[in-house]
Amino acid sequence: MTLSYHLEAQLEVNAACAHYEAERVGLGEEFLDALDAVQRSVSAMPQRFPFFPGTQAQRALLKRFPYFVIFEQRSDVIRVLAVGHQHREPLYWAKRT
Repeated sequence: MTLSYHLEAQLEVNAACAHYEAERVGLGEEFLDALDAVQRSVSAMPQRFPFFPGTQAQRALLKRFPYFVIFEQRSDVIRVLAVGHQHREPLYWAKRT
């Protein structure tokens, strides 16, 4: 299944990667590796991930990093709406399509 990123979700990935890279050289790449693992899982079996309460979007958690991926399955495309920190306002992304 194909993944498509909302522009703001891609900006969130870039910001998180830069933040972790500033903490320690190579940590940004480790964040991207964890994100890639989640993307592969979502692409392979999107139905296994829970729906975010009160929405039509699903949530997948990254391992090792306190981030989540919010996505919607649309026929043969998975639309990533947000890649956010777990301690951020929970529904900040809800108006994205």
